[in-house]
Amino acid sequence: MDTKNLIRNHISKPGMTGSVAFSNALWTAIPPLIPAITVDGRETILDLAVNDLNMSSDTVAAVAKALVPVFRDGSSFARSTAVELLSSLYLKHRVEAPGLVVFAVPEIVALALDDKDDVGTLRSTAISLLVAILTATIKNIYISESVFKQIAPQTVKFMALLRNESLRTPVVRLLSILSTDTRVRKTISLRIINSVISMVKANEAMENYAELLARLVAEERFGREPTDFLVLTLLPSVLERQQFVAFRTIILTALWCRYGGERIALAVHHVPKDLVEWLKFALFGRHATAYEVKTWCARCQSWLSAAGVDIYQNLMVSAEGSFVRETTPLATPPAVEEDRNDTPNDSRRSESVITTPKDRLVLDQWTFNGQLLLESPHPVLYQGESYPTAAHLFQAMKYLPYRPHLAQYFRTLPAVEGPELPYTSTQYNAWKRGDWDAIAVEKLEEALLCKFQQNDGPKTVLLDETGDTELVDIGGSFFMGLEYGAASTNPLGEALMRVRSRLRKEREAEPSSDETP
Repeated sequence: MDTKNLIRNHISKPGMTGSVAFSNALWTAIPPLIPAITVDGRETILDLAVNDLNMSSDTVAAVAKALVPVFRDGSSFARSTAVELLSSLYLKHRVEAPGLVVFAVPEIVALALDDKDDVGTLRSTAISLLVAILTATIKNIYISESVFKQIAPQTVKFMALLRNESLRTPVVRLLSILSTDTRVRKTISLRIINSVISMVKANEAMENYAELLARLVAEERFGREPTDFLVLTLLPSVLERQQFVAFRTIILTALWCRYGGERIALAVHHVPKDLVEWLKFALFGRHATAYEVKTWCARCQSWLSAAGVDIYQNLMVSAEGSFVRETTPLATPPAVEEDRNDTPNDSRRSESVITTPKDRLVLDQWTFNGQLLLESPHPVLYQGESYPTAAHLFQAMKYLPYRPHLAQYFRTLPAVEGPELPYTSTQYNAWKRGDWDAIAVEKLEEALLCKFQQNDGPKTVLLDETGDTELVDIGGSFFMGLEYGAASTNPLGEALMRVRSRLRKEREAEPSSDETP
């Protein structure tokens, strides 16, 4: 047996006599070696980090402190190795010690923003690590506030990274978390608004912001600030742009689910003065005439009337009263000759924005259908091993059967980490199955089938309470970790419907109690 396997066997057995002391001594000796590490050495260290079940949180903190000098002065390859190692160790220990690497946040931010010599996944790993730290510390207000204050001032710089396709997804996750702060969200919103109304490089800018907008809407980040209302008001007008093709379904469904119905009515009955001022400036410049406002109101009728006549009239009256200081309500908008080339006058398009067909069921974790989600807390047995959730199994499948130690790592993660598993998994993309992209949907269906065959509660919900409705996952590719632009933007929903059909056929084929001899 070679040295690597010998060490792995020794540290991968929790509680073994001398294992804890050996593990602590091993990791104390590793950081000084990283500046001169080789490719094989890097792979060995990262492999040991995944398999070590005896390292204490104190040791992780000591290793993190020893790695900080490497972040500052090491070679590009050494820094990449150091941040990968720290990320791997933190993801394993963040539940019991969420604040153990907070002191390193400024150095991690610097790595994420340094574009001079990005090696491999150095910057994306650093950004994903910041996301993990923010997520893990959110329940501790003192630690969370400290972390937030160190990252939030760099919001504009992180938004600039959206131009880099390889960094866009982790940056979007980071900005979404940061946008829970009103001031950060206003900064983000203003830049998006500027891109929507600007004629200079507008298409390029919107391509950068499309995924960010999809996530902000899906996660209901927009609140009641004037800039929040303005982004949601302008959003339908940009959905027909080519840059939004891959995100259109998610955004439309999320708009209906998160911001539709009574919430629209409540917002319109209390139109903030600042929102009207923003609209005035964005649409008409510094001066507006009564004719211009009435023309705009008429052209918007097809978009707003689907939400209800009262809502339409209230919004138009509020807009007119502020823009041109007229108090007479618009009972009926004036007839305006429409230009089909520049007005959103397609009734079918307006229906897709405001409503969702009644034969669709949107999946979310806050209602009964949360049991249908991959990460619902229902254990799954697969090939003799028990997984906390189907999400854990799905991620482990990426590494089976060729890298069982990585599959074991995901199997042992707590059930509460289900929603974060795809992001954790990105740290190990280099070791996933070579054919994973081709079989991912097949494996998703297999994981779901195991879950529903083994858990009666979710099975009852799927077979008896969803009827024949179309199942729609507004998270779509976000949770699945599948690339946008793939064959489907609703892979989870479609897999659930196939599993539902299969289980119903199996149930119909079972002999009834009357037929049993």
